[in-house]
Amino acid sequence: MIGIILVAHGAPRSIDEVDDYFKHILKGKTPSAPMLDNIKKQYRKFGTCDPLGSITSRLAIGIQNVLELSHKDVKVYNAYKHTAPFIDETVGQMIEDGMKTIVTLPITPIFSKKGTGEFQEQVQTLVNNIDKSIEVIHIHNWNTHPALVSVLANRVKDAYSWLSESVRQDSAVLFTVHSQPVNPEMNQVYVTQFTQLATAIANEIGLSNWQTTYRSGANRDGWLGPNVKEAIRQMQKEGVKGIVTCELLSLVADIESFFEIGEECHELCQELDLEFARAEFPNDSYDIVIALAAIINQQINK
Repeated sequence: MIGIILVAHGAPRSIDEVDDYFKHILKGKTPSAPMLDNIKKQYRKFGTCDPLGSITSRLAIGIQNVLELSHKDVKVYNAYKHTAPFIDETVGQMIEDGMKTIVTLPITPIFSKKGTGEFQEQVQTLVNNIDKSIEVIHIHNWNTHPALVSVLANRVKDAYSWLSESVRQDSAVLFTVHSQPVNPEMNQVYVTQFTQLATAIANEIGLSNWQTTYRSGANRDGWLGPNVKEAIRQMQKEGVKGIVTCELLSLVADIESFFEIGEECHELCQELDLEFARAEFPNDSYDIVIALAAIINQQINK
């Protein structure tokens, strides 16, 4: 039996779980009341359940349905770093279910030591401590896989095409990921893979004006930049008339990135008299399900 584990940051199932979610992120420290109030306002403003939880659950079902066309003995599981089912719970369940091979695939195609690295190391350690006979396959370096690039390129192309024809030739695409404290040893692969993916997307659709930018690091000295909002302001000064934002860290919408590169950038563009469009997240769409299944198949068929 082959078990696929889709790993994500966290997915509260109820607004009542948000407190514990962020307490876990802060390693047991209770978030301040103003911080929690602001976070919950964003969840309520989104208007649905937390997208990361609902969408990753459907992604697992979709990928399993596709993989079953060529593998009868496959099962796809969800796991999260900061909410249930936690990684250790899911790995335990997989072993109890009789999985002889475990394949890890975080929902972000870009490697970071604190993200993908920690997820995969934890899975490896858990399996080694329980049953070393179980094969563990970590899917690495899939940030420029043609199937993934095609999905993201289509999202950017659609957003770019939505801009008025009169401004389209003077528009720019800003690719984003979460910023991190500058640390060459920690950031090298992260920045490289981000740049590689953005370049591959730009090349596929023939973009001439695009830039890699970072979110969530504004006003933080010593963090990776430029910040996406700073880049928008600079481009407006240089004569750009339209902006498209596209998140590349996660394939699934999360509250933080959804608002930061969506509503917040939109409001800034309105202030600067720029047209704006955000590229849609792949989420659980048919094309990303097919792409991820192909990436997994490529690994397990080696």
